[in-house]
Amino acid sequence: MFDFVFERAPGGQGQFAMVMLPGAGILPADFLEHGFVDAVRRRGLAVDMLLVEVSAADYFSGDFASRIKPWLAHFLRGYSNIWLAGISLGSLGIIRLLMEGLDRIGGVMLLSPFLVTRGTLARVLREGGIDHWSPGQEDCGDEDTSLLCWLKDYSFSFEWYLGWGVNDRYAHAGELLAGRLPEQRVFRVPGDHDWPTWRLLWQVMLDAVVFPARGIS
Repeated sequence: MFDFVFERAPGGQGQFAMVMLPGAGILPADFLEHGFVDAVRRRGLAVDMLLVEVSAADYFSGDFASRIKPWLAHFLRGYSNIWLAGISLGSLGIIRLLMEGLDRIGGVMLLSPFLVTRGTLARVLREGGIDHWSPGQEDCGDEDTSLLCWLKDYSFSFEWYLGWGVNDRYAHAGELLAGRLPEQRVFRVPGDHDWPTWRLLWQVMLDAVVFPARGIS
C-alpha cells in the first residue's frame, strides 16, 4: 500500500523500531541521502528504521491513519518499543496515528511540524495557546481543528521531542506544542523549512534522546 525502505540495524533485528514519516515530496531515499540513517548508525543504536513514502494527499485523506496502522503492524511485530519521527506533514501523520490508537510507542520526534492551517494556528495563539483555547463543538468536528481538540486533552504520556528552524514559516505550530513539553525537549535552531535545518535538528535530537538501546551495536 505504501512504498518504503526498511533498514535493519547491523547484526540483525534491532531492539526497537523507528518509523520515519516524510514531508510533502520527500522519498525514503532522501532520508538516506541526507544522512538520517547514518546518524543513527554512528551512535551505535540497535534500531531498525522503516522509511515510509507518503503523499500529501494521503495525509489529508480522512482514512489515512486507519489505512496505515494495519500496514505498519506487519513491520512492527516483535518490537516492544516503537519510535515515530516525522518531518513537516509527517508530524501531522504521526499525530493522526496516535489519535487512531497506535500502541507500544516509546517516543515521538517532530521536526518542523505542520499541524493545521496558519489561520487556525493564529486564532488559537491569539487565545493564549492550546491550553487557553476554548473550542466549540464545530471546532472538534472540523477536519482542520479536530487534531487540536485531541491535543488539548492529550496527556503526553511518553517522550516527545520537538524542533524547528527559527525562520520556518510553520514555526507557530512548534510554539503551539512547545508549551506542553519540558523545555529540554524543545529545540529551536537557526534555519528554515529545509533539509539543512532538518539535518541539524536530527543530530541535536539524537544527542538529546535517551534511547533504551544507546551504546548497543
